[in-house]
This record gives sequence, C-alpha cells and structure tokens, in this order.
Amino acid sequence: MMTVFKNKDFGEVRSILINQEPWFVGKDVAEILAYKEPHKAIARHVDEDDGMKHPISDNLGRVQETLLINESGLYALIISSRLPRAKAFKRWITSEVLPTLRRTGGYSMRPKGPSLSEIIRFLKLIRDVMVAQGCNERDIAVTVNNICQQFQIQLPTEFIRLSDLEVKFMQFLYRDELARQMSSGDAIAVFLGREISDISEERYQQLKTIYCDIEKN
Repeated sequence: MMTVFKNKDFGEVRSILINQEPWFVGKDVAEILAYKEPHKAIARHVDEDDGMKHPISDNLGRVQETLLINESGLYALIISSRLPRAKAFKRWITSEVLPTLRRTGGYSMRPKGPSLSEIIRFLKLIRDVMVAQGCNERDIAVTVNNICQQFQIQLPTEFIRLSDLEVKFMQFLYRDELARQMSSGDAIAVFLGREISDISEERYQQLKTIYCDIEKN
C-alpha cells in the first residue's frame, strides 16, 4: 500500500513497503532535493542495486511502472545534493517518515543487518563526495563514524580513523539525550568523570571537536 507523506517545506514523498522494507518514489525525492533532471540524477548517484521499477497506481487508477529507491538510494541523493535544506530533509525522513512506517507498516529499521559490501559501498560514497569537496581525512573519519552511530551500523575496522576514546565519547553522546543537551564542557566532564580543571587542554579540544561535529549534524 502506498503511503504519502506531506510536509509544508518539502511537499510530498510517496513510499511503499516491499518485503517489510521501505522504498521511495525516486522522482519525488529528486525533485525535493532540486535535481533538475530526476531520472538522470538517480542514474548518476544511486547504485543500480538500490533502485527498481514497480507498478504504482496514479490518482486516476492507471498503473504505471515507477522508479523506486531504497534507503541507501535515498541517502545517496541526500549526500550528493548541494541544496542547503538537504540536511533538514534528512532529519524529516529519519525523525518522522521512517518511524511512521515502523509503527503503521510493520517495518523494522533493520530487518536484517546490512552486508559488509553494502556498508563499504555506502561509506565509500560518502568518502568520495567529501574528498571531492576538499575535506581532510579526519573530517571524513568523524563524519563516517557519526553516520554509523546515527543508523546503528557496525563500522568495519578498516574505516576507523578515530581513537577508542573519541569513538566511545561519540557513542556516549548518541546514547544519552541529556548529554547532548549539555554544554561541550559539561558533557566532556561527565563522560570522563573529572572536573573541567583536571582535564588537559589537548584532551578537551580532542573531545570538543567530536561534540561540535555531532551538534552540527
């Protein structure tokens, strides 16, 4: 059954559950992200395995083969978009659309764990985009870890470029909502179990960078 999600800022996104996995009408997503030629954008940015044709009925009852994209394809279009509101669109999808599908359609966020090849392909896409934008290796590592924490993806060891302490602090912030509402100094102090005055400047700046990166996202 097709579900239509409406948002005053973004318009409409049509979604359908197939084998308990959400698929989105690619044209809807591409147009919201201001791609001038939706089908070309999908062909350019979305992996072939993340899209498929599926019969969809329009308002007049006519059945048409429609290009759908899965979650991975959705994120690929978001990441590749230069539209400033792409991040806000991602938040709407992850905070409202997907939870609604889980509640009403029996969809589980992770009905099965992604394969290693799927994870690597997704992370490489992110890395390629960031490299093209001139980001350094540390920024890329922080972003990759950040995304993996958000979507509960088990990060392959070959992608880890942060210290164990940085990764644990990132996990602490994602698991404790109160910590994310604290100032950076208070969050770091609680995490380390020390007074701010007892924390070295180097360690403080190291963890503050993680805090600021998460706050931006």
